[in-house]
Amino acid sequence: MKWPFGKQQASGGEDVDVDGYMKELTMGTGKLPEEENLTYLKSIRISNEADLERISKELRRGNMVVMNISGLFQDKGKLRAVVEKIKSLVGEVNGDICKVSNEKLLLVPNGMEIVA
Repeated sequence: MKWPFGKQQASGGEDVDVDGYMKELTMGTGKLPEEENLTYLKSIRISNEADLERISKELRRGNMVVMNISGLFQDKGKLRAVVEKIKSLVGEVNGDICKVSNEKLLLVPNGMEIVA
């Protein structure tokens, strides 16, 4: 079985439509329903410093964030400033941060630690 995106062949030979299944989970709202007792992994693309407030809210709610910084690559000064602010923000919530790829950072809230 391949990575489960799109239609894949199940072990019994029939196609499994994972994308269709995921669309059913959204219940027509375009978003998965949020519950207070769950921890979510949110993907957020950063294009400016104003997006940092959204990341701060998610970390304070106890959610993890995969932050895509590729929108800042054209301005190295802005990229450096945003990364410094993110490091400070993660420190304020006693969280942890690590680089996942050249474009993505993983941020986790208090109570979680990233072990490489």
